[in-house]
Amino acid sequence: MPFLGTVALLGGGFIAEAKRSPGVLVLSLSAERRDLLPAEHAARFRAACS
Repeated sequence: MPFLGTVALLGGGFIAEAKRSPGVLVLSLSAERRDLLPAEHAARFRAACS
């Protein structure tokens, strides 16, 4: 089942493990792209749910 969440940029333990998990896609958020990301994430999430 697809899951969308946020995780800290830096960190060990659970954070590092979550980022290395199979099937995980980590995307960085920047001020320049923040307005474009909701539509991109929605499209990825819809595709994953199909």
